[in-house]
Amino acid sequence: MQLPLTFQQQWLWGFLQKHEDWNCSVAHAFRLKGELSLPMLQKSLEDVIRRHGSLRTRIVIVDGSPKQETDDPSAVDFDVTSVVSRSAQDSEERARRIFAEFADRTVDPAVGPLLRVQLLKLSDREHWLLIGLHRLTVDCFSAEQIFRELWSAYGEFSRNRSSPFKEEPAQYGEYAIWQHSTSREWAKRHDGYWRDRLAGAMSLQWPADPTPATEPARAGNGRLGGLFGEALSEGLRELARRSRALLATVMLTVYVAVLRQWCAQRDFIVPFNIAGRQSEHKHIVGYFSHILYLRMQITGDETFSELLSRVSMEFFRALTHQDFGRMALQEPQLLAGTYFQWVTLHSQEAASQLPAPEANPSLAVERIPLREFGEGISALPPGTIDVDLTLFDTPAGIYAGGWYRTDRFSAGTMERFLEDLRATAERFVRSATDTAT
Repeated sequence: MQLPLTFQQQWLWGFLQKHEDWNCSVAHAFRLKGELSLPMLQKSLEDVIRRHGSLRTRIVIVDGSPKQETDDPSAVDFDVTSVVSRSAQDSEERARRIFAEFADRTVDPAVGPLLRVQLLKLSDREHWLLIGLHRLTVDCFSAEQIFRELWSAYGEFSRNRSSPFKEEPAQYGEYAIWQHSTSREWAKRHDGYWRDRLAGAMSLQWPADPTPATEPARAGNGRLGGLFGEALSEGLRELARRSRALLATVMLTVYVAVLRQWCAQRDFIVPFNIAGRQSEHKHIVGYFSHILYLRMQITGDETFSELLSRVSMEFFRALTHQDFGRMALQEPQLLAGTYFQWVTLHSQEAASQLPAPEANPSLAVERIPLREFGEGISALPPGTIDVDLTLFDTPAGIYAGGWYRTDRFSAGTMERFLEDLRATAERFVRSATDTAT
């Protein structure tokens, strides 16, 4: 059955056409310690893939247009590669190299599979399970759901029980049909808001880098990253509680203040990536994330409280008119200067502990952080825009990470930019504390 792409998929598809070498997949790795049953693992994977058509979907071209095509469920074949060596350290180093190759592999959406699985054997009682998920069909929330279902199914099957999932979930293809069938009605209700709100809007315009280059600038992508620290992070959380605001909007306010200072613009767009899920989409595996264009019109003289109120009002107003990525498709030029998203992680080291140890005590499952923290979290090809920033809320504190264009900025300039983010956050916390006392 062939279905149209959702607006979110169309947005990603456009980038894939312009950046053919972009790896639009996210790789995950799990350490399995204990007694692993390969037949039960295969059966569990097949049960999850059977339940969710998006995991069996390819993107095909029909009459010049991309369509979703979902294959029938079939047996899951995955490679089992032995990396057993003379020492545990050697085995792990070999496994890491294989993971790097697995993670960097580009997948043709028309050929698939958009879900890839590989199992590495490090010893009789330790395996690594590698899972690659293509963004066209799975977002971060869906990935977590897949992993929970996988280990819940494994726990039941390994005890000779039936699948724990009795009801069939709604499918992402059904969401695509709903989205297109309601498109005209949505336009009647919301197009006016976006047309008026974005009239005359401009993307963020960064100034030329004042740092003299020691060598000719080259096109490429540099990584930026750093923690805010536990004390400052807790101060920001308390500031959010006291202001009755989301921590995400507090951090967005900090970012807007720094952008105003650096770019000397009073009117600019901040593209904010959101999860995009409604309550009825809770159990659907698919790609729901999309961008909200937030228009910041400020003087630069606002107090923190005034700026937070303005930013929060803009965010929630845009959320009320949530467009599922339509404006990003219609106004792509507004996505140029920056891109912002907020991510909450319960554990910086190994993400969440999965339920397999409780369901099956003979096997312990742990997420392995094999890539640099935050790498792969952005939904944009590196270098697409000037500065791609993600702020993470972690137990170790708020972390700022992302990419920047090395032909526009030096590493030293981006370090100063992060320093300004921290300094502005500290100033806002102090001012709010002084006002409260």
